[in-house]
Amino acid sequence: MVKEGTMARQLILDLPDDIYMHLREKARQSGTTPEELVRHWIVIATTGTDDPLEDVIGSLKGHISDWGERHDEYLVDPNQLFYGPYVLK
Repeated sequence: MVKEGTMARQLILDLPDDIYMHLREKARQSGTTPEELVRHWIVIATTGTDDPLEDVIGSLKGHISDWGERHDEYLVDPNQLFYGPYVLK
């Protein structure tokens, strides 16, 4: 998807069949198309992030000192959040 007000550019890639088959399988596992998956990878490679929380990191105060580095882990498994010797649940 192209943001409104920006120009779209077309990029044509020639891929060997075996690479395309792997790409197609990764896209299927992600619930997307090969084209969308490659577009996502290009965004990550050119912007340096694919983290949807990037804009809010550091804007909240709390007692978890490594939230900025480990927020993905905490969001997947909240039992990894520690406050002193106590596990937050």
